[in-house]
Amino acid sequence: MTGASPIEIASTAPWGPTLAAGVRAIAVLILPGLAAAWFGRQAHEFGQPRGRTAAAAGLAIAVALVLLNIAAAIFSR
Repeated sequence: MTGASPIEIASTAPWGPTLAAGVRAIAVLILPGLAAAWFGRQAHEFGQPRGRTAAAAGLAIAVALVLLNIAAAIFSR
C-alpha cells in the first residue's frame, strides 16, 4: 500500500502505457459490436430484414462504449 488515493495514482500514471492499454481495451470492447454491425448489414443485404436490427444494435453498442471510455478518460483527470 502506498497510502495514496486512487485519484492521486491515476493522475500520476504515465500517458504512454495508459494510451497503449486504452487502445487495446477499446479494441476488445468494440470488436463484437462492429462484427454485429458488419454481419447484420450483410444479412440485410441478403434478404433478412432482421439483420438491420442486429447491425443497428451492434453499432450503437460500439459507439456507446467508445464514448463512455472517452468520457471516463476526460473526467478522471
